[in-house]
Amino acid sequence: MKQITNLIIFLLCLCLVGFFASFAQNEYGIVMVTYAMIIIGILLLELIRINVAKYKKLGYFIHLMIIFPALSIFIWIYDKGDTLIIIFVLSMFIGFLYNILILPLILFYIQKKSKITVISFADYYELLFLSFLPISLYLRANHLIGAGILIGSSMFIAFPYLYQIFTRIKLVLIKTSVQTFFQISVYIYVGLSVIGTAFKIQHWPGTNLITNITLIFLFISITLILLQIIMKKEFNTLFNSMSSITKIVYFSYVVTGLWLSLKFIDLAPSVYSDEQPKAMQWLKANSNDVTEIGREFGKRFKVYEQNYERFIQEQKVTN
Repeated sequence: MKQITNLIIFLLCLCLVGFFASFAQNEYGIVMVTYAMIIIGILLLELIRINVAKYKKLGYFIHLMIIFPALSIFIWIYDKGDTLIIIFVLSMFIGFLYNILILPLILFYIQKKSKITVISFADYYELLFLSFLPISLYLRANHLIGAGILIGSSMFIAFPYLYQIFTRIKLVLIKTSVQTFFQISVYIYVGLSVIGTAFKIQHWPGTNLITNITLIFLFISITLILLQIIMKKEFNTLFNSMSSITKIVYFSYVVTGLWLSLKFIDLAPSVYSDEQPKAMQWLKANSNDVTEIGREFGKRFKVYEQNYERFIQEQKVTN
């Protein structure tokens, strides 16, 4: 399990490299990010499989929803005929249903019958809903089926995190501690970050409000870490009883959250080049084949691009 979490950290570092490569207008940057995303999704599902390894037959189907998207790295499935498209859709649908409903029900029945807790459903659903986000980002980047459903479903991360928050609120009522307040702020921050990411990708209204609330909890958590350091205490103790994946996701979103903060106060440089009009680049960045508004942005970008190219040619002839 430690090897998998270390590999996830490595892939997230690659994503950071890909981000700055994309920032420098290198197309390979976004390719690095999308390929890293599909592998991170697979690894998160593998962590679920390890957690239910005692029931080996149940673990065989956990990766069903990701088999064909993963194969599409090497074979563009949607160009290979109707049969493969049908298989792709069925595997995604059946795998999604199995992971989100069928497997948990079976595990719940087994645990109730044996009266032995063998799996934490809060941890199970945290890993599952977290896996939906990187998988959906890969699907969306490659215009594959199922991106919208997985992006929307990733917001259900709120439910396992609400459970974690509730258990810690009960601890606060018994004994107040910096650790408990910190962990509550972390779960709220990460949960809102995932929801905000989904809103941003889908171009839904309310993204800015979610982002502003999210940043508040980011600074609360960072302030508590700084207080722990000022009090000359090990800040690592704040993370006790939190899963390694939660810690990884938290620090990943801390990086992006601080970047958003710099953009908010206009200290972060623009991600757009001076080679093309900023509005044209913005339309391209926000276009996709998944949502209605994304498709509309794509159409506007193509019109803008054609008009811009015509304008450039006219200027060359004039000069």
